[in-house]
Amino acid sequence: YTRNAQVVIKNDKQGASAAIGSEFSNMGFLQGQSSVNNEIHAFQSKDYIRDAVERLALDVTYTMDGMFHPIDLYGKTLPLRASFEDLTANDAASFDITVEKDGKTITLTNFVLNNDKFKKSENIVGKLNDTIATPVGALVITPMVRTYENIKFPLHIRKNTLNGATSKFMSELSTSLLDKQADIITLTVNDISIQRGDDLLNALIEVYNEHWIDDKNQVARSTSNFIDERLAVIERELSNVDVDISSFKSANMLPDVNAAANLYMNQSSAISQQILDLNNQMTMARYIREYLTDDSKKSELRPSNTGL
Repeated sequence: YTRNAQVVIKNDKQGASAAIGSEFSNMGFLQGQSSVNNEIHAFQSKDYIRDAVERLALDVTYTMDGMFHPIDLYGKTLPLRASFEDLTANDAASFDITVEKDGKTITLTNFVLNNDKFKKSENIVGKLNDTIATPVGALVITPMVRTYENIKFPLHIRKNTLNGATSKFMSELSTSLLDKQADIITLTVNDISIQRGDDLLNALIEVYNEHWIDDKNQVARSTSNFIDERLAVIERELSNVDVDISSFKSANMLPDVNAAANLYMNQSSAISQQILDLNNQMTMARYIREYLTDDSKKSELRPSNTGL
């Protein structure tokens, strides 16, 4: 089956300038779609696909025998899930499993670990949801359905290496530009399971969005750290300036500028008032002197209150 998904890449250069740029791009003067082409390569990157494969646990496959070919089991058709507790992403293993009639007992056979086969006669019996010790390490088998009526046992469970599973799905995925004038990327995957193809595309888009947000946050964090560092330097320098000013004032016995200004203003006002009083007294003294020296007023009385 072929499954498709379309992703719109938001371009910061919108509006008339973007339209003009596209017209010049058609004429060959400007090279457009560079950012979209970068995003196409990002969707095809191995890191993004590996994250999607690991998130969906697609390195483990489940099949049962069919009439003409093995039938892949995934999603709603998956009857049980196996967890390899002791294996790493670089290990590969496989085994067969049969659920007995009681629906709780399981039999595990045909163990293979990193291409090393064990004895086919070696069968291990255990219970669902229990931790079972096997030649491929500890296993936990979790049931996904209530009944196994439509399941043909034994099931074949294979764990691939994470790199191997990533390479497999990389070969099944393709990306393309929907239109030269549009910032829309088409993702296409070919898979024998419809649900797995859809899940892979959705997981890949989710991983892309998370990486995009992380990139933006990294830029914001770097900018914030730069501003914080510069503010710390400025604060330290201003603190040193304040200390230097204080030391200079103390060494030269300089008062505070605001206090000195207030003191000078108060002294100036007091002196102005004193000058005004002295001028008034001098004017009155001149008037009395003129009154006393006036011959026409020799027989008249002097003013009783002269203010002197």
